[in-house]
This record gives sequence, C-alpha cells and structure tokens, in this order.
Amino acid sequence: MEPTSERARPATKLRDTVGQVLAEARAVRPRPALDALLEGYKANDLLTYASAISFRVFFALIPLALFVLGVLGFLHLEEVWRNDIAPDMAREEHWNKIRR
Repeated sequence: MEPTSERARPATKLRDTVGQVLAEARAVRPRPALDALLEGYKANDLLTYASAISFRVFFALIPLALFVLGVLGFLHLEEVWRNDIAPDMAREEHWNKIRR
C-alpha cells in the first residue's frame, strides 16, 4: 500500500464518525433532551458535587499561595516579591476595591 492511502483511512474514519455524531445530534429534540439533562442533574446530585468541588478548590488556593511564597523564599528569590508582587499589592487602588 501507498503511504498516502494509509493516511486517508483515519481521515475517512473521522469523517464517518463526525457524520454519525451530527446525524444523532440532529435527531435529538430540544425539550426531551433538556428534560433528560435536568433529570440527570437531580438523580446524580450534580449541583452538590459541583459546589463541593468548588469549595475545596477555593480553600486549596490559600495553602497553594503560601506554598509558592515558601518556595520563593527557599530558593532565595526575594526579588520576585520585591519587584513583582509587593509593588502591585502596595497600590492604593487595589485596597480601595477590597474596602468597597
């Protein structure tokens, strides 16, 4: 076989797969799909899991920030704090936004 025909096979398979997916997507009606989606949310309690994941990620950011600052100190990169982070935090406009 020629190398070009071997390359054509995956492209043909991909085209066929995309065509099948599009045909199935066209066959779905919006209202039953929305009903199935909402039923799936309720049955699997997805909002609870989503809020739990966001809660954990939010509270993991604080230790991550402290870890990064610790690594900067361990690697003697105090100039990163002095030149990049501290000047931005010292601006009055940032603190005004927080106070509001």
